[in-house]
Amino acid sequence: MKKTNVWKRTLALAASAALLLGCAGCGSSGSGTESGGSGDGTDAYLIGYNTWGAGVAVFEQMMIEIPFSIETLGGEASGASDDFTADTELNNIKNFVSAGVDGVLMQCAASTTLSEAISVCESAGIPLAMGIFPSTPEDRAAIESDIYVGCGYADLVTDGYNAGSEAAEAGYKTAVIIGGNLGDPNNDDRVEGFTDAFESAGGQVVDTARCTSPAEALEKANALLSANRDVDMIYCITSDYAPGTITALESLSLEIPVYASSLSVEVLDYVRNGQIVRTSYGNDLGQGFAVALLFNYLDGHQILDDEGNVPDLGMVPFRVDAENVEAVVDLFFTDGVHPFSQKMLETLAWRYNESVTYQDFVDMMDSIESDAVAYLASMQ
Repeated sequence: MKKTNVWKRTLALAASAALLLGCAGCGSSGSGTESGGSGDGTDAYLIGYNTWGAGVAVFEQMMIEIPFSIETLGGEASGASDDFTADTELNNIKNFVSAGVDGVLMQCAASTTLSEAISVCESAGIPLAMGIFPSTPEDRAAIESDIYVGCGYADLVTDGYNAGSEAAEAGYKTAVIIGGNLGDPNNDDRVEGFTDAFESAGGQVVDTARCTSPAEALEKANALLSANRDVDMIYCITSDYAPGTITALESLSLEIPVYASSLSVEVLDYVRNGQIVRTSYGNDLGQGFAVALLFNYLDGHQILDDEGNVPDLGMVPFRVDAENVEAVVDLFFTDGVHPFSQKMLETLAWRYNESVTYQDFVDMMDSIESDAVAYLASMQ
């Protein structure tokens, strides 16, 4: 069974309970308050945003979509790459603050930087939202600062869980896993979810191989599959490990189904021809929610959840396979098309929709999770 809500709601409730302790003074219970910044809905805010890296397709797409969201709401975007290091991530936040930005949209891929990043922004009175990479639930729950306005991100534990559940439902009993670095929460969360679903259904994850980059996939997959030739299926934590894995399968004359998460443009043909049975996408849609939270705060209309806490919006990526991949390409990999559209952004922004509430954010997330492709297409 596809697990879209139970796991997510459990995590959200746990995070909300902890956040309540630190945010009791953030505002009264309700969906929106006349609090936050002093803007009147017409200011052209300068927003600093970081991406964990550059030169890789997924990050290059972020560097298109994040500025689009900021500029669509009337702001100016200033971006910087973290070059895949925690030190650069923190320095980028410091540089944004020194440059006098009005707000920060942070990708907190290195959770060790969050506390100091919050402190730097708090000292300058600059609000911060997190998008796409949100550190850990425990780190977010520990934030005690009025300048933190919430986050929008992909629920990667449930992303992995859905892949493992599908594999179990297909009748597979043994699996191996290959993907990126151990210790990277974007990988570890998916492994946790996949393993939980697969083994709860009676399956067994018999071996794993972790790589520093997809360039190691062929070598690591060869070793992994040579040692486990009778395994029923293989799960690639992210799809960019699938090409090397498929080459290894071919060289070993093995026919083992490949499941994955996190579609990338490099593997579209593998999805089209069924060599990747299923993957997922939508990891980056959380940035649109985070940008809207930041603008609403700056405009003096902070969005709070029904308990009076800053929103913690974890959205489950949607399934992609040969049947819907062309529609996904039309929405996500076509020049001039933005999956988190102008219409969606304006629905969530007080400067365009004065009746916006927290429930609008929840309803939009639910619509995406119910049928992402149909909903996103309808909002173009």
